[in-house]
Amino acid sequence: FALSLTAFALAIIIATKELILCLSGSVLRATTTAFSVGDMIEIDGVCGEVVEHNLMSTAIMEVHPQGASEPYQLTGRRLVLPNSILLSKQLVNYGLIRRYVFHRFEMDFDAGLDPAAMTASIQAAAERQTAALGDVAQRYHALVASRSGLDLPGIAPRVTPGTTSIGGISFTITLFCPIKAAAEIQREIAAEALQAAHRLRQEATAAKQAARAAAVIEEEAGA
Repeated sequence: FALSLTAFALAIIIATKELILCLSGSVLRATTTAFSVGDMIEIDGVCGEVVEHNLMSTAIMEVHPQGASEPYQLTGRRLVLPNSILLSKQLVNYGLIRRYVFHRFEMDFDAGLDPAAMTASIQAAAERQTAALGDVAQRYHALVASRSGLDLPGIAPRVTPGTTSIGGISFTITLFCPIKAAAEIQREIAAEALQAAHRLRQEATAAKQAARAAAVIEEEAGA
């Protein structure tokens, strides 16, 4: 009889395992205030804005993740995630106050470009695109810092050069900007960076042609 009771209890636990995990995930969310309706979150490779949550599941409107060509833009899909996922996967909350975020993206170029000139061009483009944010961004930055209790980086855009795995030049751009405007700002910066790269290639080609022509003139003069 004891073995039968044990087997029955074990069967009940196995059958309700997912239910128990979902309830536990809901308790975890409520006790840690990990997110709430309106927050932009990413979990298990899925990114979206939370539109509903209950004891069993969390519903989000999917958006393209940070680093995509169209970050934070809606895909048109509504996803329902079981709360059990909160117990086993890392959760990223993109905005402490929902509207602003530290947006980061990368741009890669061939190694033939001047890294200093490209860094200066991208930095100037980023500053132009974020200049319109002005005092509003500063106030939100101060609010985020006060709520989080952290010493956050400033709102000025930062461009960090590096290298790719194949020896090219990589630039990491970090901006403090509105979530909804991140995709547009990224597009404008990318467009200006591509124009700068094209201009630098043309200048390099012109310099090589001038050097080649000068070498030919010297050879003819020596002959």
